[in-house]
Amino acid sequence: MKNLLNLINPIFFGTLCGFSWLYFESFGWGIFFGFAYTFYWLTNPKEPKNATIHLLLFLLSWFGLGCINLTSYSFKIYAFAVGSFTIVYGITFFLAHFAFIRLGWFRGVTSFFALVIAIEYLQGEFFPLSPWFALGNSLVGFNFPNFIVPIFGVSGVSLFVLIISFLITEIFLHFKKLKNFQPIKLILIIPFLMILLISNNEIKSQKLEKVLVIQPQTQANQQTDFGKIFNELSSIPIEELKTYQIFFPESFVSLPIDTSQNTYNDLRTFLIKNNLEYFYGLVNEEPEYYSNQIFTASKKPIYTKQKLVPDVERNLFSFKTNNLKNSKNMAICYESIYPNYFRVISDSTALVKVFTNDVWFQNTTAYSHHAVLLKYRALENGVTILRIANSGLSGVFYPTGKMEILPKEKITNQINFTALSSQTFFHLHGDVLGRISLFLSLFLLLFAFVKHIKY
Repeated sequence: MKNLLNLINPIFFGTLCGFSWLYFESFGWGIFFGFAYTFYWLTNPKEPKNATIHLLLFLLSWFGLGCINLTSYSFKIYAFAVGSFTIVYGITFFLAHFAFIRLGWFRGVTSFFALVIAIEYLQGEFFPLSPWFALGNSLVGFNFPNFIVPIFGVSGVSLFVLIISFLITEIFLHFKKLKNFQPIKLILIIPFLMILLISNNEIKSQKLEKVLVIQPQTQANQQTDFGKIFNELSSIPIEELKTYQIFFPESFVSLPIDTSQNTYNDLRTFLIKNNLEYFYGLVNEEPEYYSNQIFTASKKPIYTKQKLVPDVERNLFSFKTNNLKNSKNMAICYESIYPNYFRVISDSTALVKVFTNDVWFQNTTAYSHHAVLLKYRALENGVTILRIANSGLSGVFYPTGKMEILPKEKITNQINFTALSSQTFFHLHGDVLGRISLFLSLFLLLFAFVKHIKY
C-alpha cells in the first residue's frame, strides 16, 4: 500500500502541472510546481529507491496532459512531443542529479540551472518541439520578471523561475526546522536585484500608427468568405479607409482559389481601384511545393515563411527552410517562437507585423500560449508588434510588456496606437545567458565525470 501511494504522488503532482498548462492562459503555476517538485527530487536526502520511476511518472503526467492540445494537429506530433520532452528533460534531470552528487550543493544546483537553460536555448534556437511550448519556462503569465527580458531574454525569466522554485523547495524541506535553512542560499536573488537597479528600457522613439486588422474567422480547410469581407470594408467611407494600412491574416488566400466565386476578384478590385495600402497572407498547399507568403497590391511576395511547422508544413524530422531574401519586420505564425530569428528580422525603429492563423488550436488555450510569446519578443527587442490573426488573438504588444488584445468576434478592427521602440541589450547581443549556460553546463558535467573517474 505504501509503495502504491509513493507511485501516486508523482502522478498527482505531474497532473497538477499539466492541468495548469492546459486550463490556464499561461504556463506559470505549472512551471513553478514542476521545478519545485524536481528540486525536491534532486535535493531530498530521503530520496526513495525507485526515484527513477518516480521522475518518469512525473514527467509523463506533466507533459502528457500539458501537451494534449497538440492533438489538434495530429496524434503523431503529440506523441512525439511528449516522448521527446520526457526523454530530454529526464536526461537533463539525471545529469543534474549526477553533478549534484559529485560536485556538492552549490555546483550541483548551478549545473541544474545551466542545463535547463542550455536545453531551452538549443530548443529555441534549432528545434522547438511544438508551436507553443518553446522556451516553456518563459511562459509565466506574470509581469514581475519583465525587467529581466530586455537584458537576458526569456533565458533570464527561466533562471528567475528556477531560482524561485528552488527557494520554495528549500523552505518546504526546512519548514519544521527553519533554523537549518541557510540564509546564504538567498544570495541567488542578488543578480536579479542588480539587474533591477541597472535595467534601463527607456523608450527611444514613438510613431503614430493607424491600422485596420481583418479577422475572417475562416474555419480549418475552408476558403475565406471574401464576400463578407468585401461588405465589411465597403461599408466604411473610402476617405477614412485611405488613412489606414489594411492587414489580412496568414493564409487569407489559399491556392487554388475557388473560381466559381467572383467575390475574391470583387474584393481585390475594390482595394486596388481605391489605391488602398494592404497586406495579405497567401498559402500554396500543393504537395510538391508548399509556400506561405505575404503579398501586397503589387502581386509580388515581400515575405516568405522561413521556419516551417513540423509534420504540417514539413516532414517531422526535416529541418527544411526557405532561404529567400525577405523584408524585415515581418514574421508568419510559428516564427514568433524563435527568439534569435525574431531578433534578426526585427528593426527596433519600425513596427513588426506578425501574420498568423490559429484556427488549428480550436477551443483550447493554445492560441493564448502562442500569442503571449510576442510579449517576450517585444520586450527582448524593444519593438512594438502588431499581431494579425485569422482566429485566436490579434492585438498590439508593446516593449513595456503591455498587451492590447482585440475583440475576437469582430471581423474588422480599426486601431490607432503609438508604436514605441527602445534599444535593448538582448537585441544588440542576443541570448548571452543561454550561451553562457551552454558552456557552463558542459564544463561542470565534464568536471563531474572527471571527478567520478578519479574515484
